[in-house]
Order: sequence, then C-alpha cells, then structure tokens
Amino acid sequence: MGKKSGEWKYFYPNGNRNAIEQYTRGMLDGKILYFYPNDTLQGKETWVQGRLTDSAWYYHKNGALLRKGLYKASEYDGTWFTIFKMVRWNV
Repeated sequence: MGKKSGEWKYFYPNGNRNAIEQYTRGMLDGKILYFYPNDTLQGKETWVQGRLTDSAWYYHKNGALLRKGLYKASEYDGTWFTIFKMVRWNV
C-alpha cells in the first residue's frame, strides 16, 4: 500500500468535516485544519515534513480564539497566548 499524498479529508458520522490534512510521502506537510463536530474550526496548524512548524491557532467551539503561538520542530517556541473567558461571580 502506498504512502498518503495530497489532501486527505476526514468526516464525523454526521457528515461534517473532522479534519483536512496535507501529506507528502506519508508525512503531514502543509496547512492542517481541524473541526468540531458542529463544523466550527477547532485549529489551524502548519506541518513541514511531519513536524509542527510555524504558527498555530486553536479556537473555542463558539469560534472565538482560544490559543495561538509558534512551533519549532514540533515543540512550543516563544510566547503562547491563551484567552480565558472572564466569569463574574455574585456573592
């Protein structure tokens, strides 16, 4: 059996997108998109020859940005930003 090549799409049982991945010679290579079951974007990553590289963005189910940062050779690189929802408690 050959190695994965080109664009591969994955779907949830409900028919919505799960992931769109790019492969070269069996390795993730290019922009990768991940989705929640409701078809909202969950994350965007850049892969080069099977390694997470460059910018990555991850989102809440409501579409708001959750976290963003950089990867270098599949490891966190530099400052990452995480956004938390503020909750007010009435005491």
